[in-house]
Amino acid sequence: MARGHRVLAIDAASTLARLTATHHDPQVAVVADAAALPLPEAIADVAVAFMSLQDIDDLDRSVGE
Repeated sequence: MARGHRVLAIDAASTLARLTATHHDPQVAVVADAAALPLPEAIADVAVAFMSLQDIDDLDRSVGE
């Protein structure tokens, strides 16, 4: 929040989501499927999918989500 934004990391791998808590700049992370995000509609101003779309099974539904 110090930079004026809040970040929520979402990963399908519980190990990677858990590791965000031990990073030198810890982030909140949840384990979820990109095609069914556990978030209310229109909650985010921006979403970034960096180096992940090539690993998603249901690409159309995930991008729509």
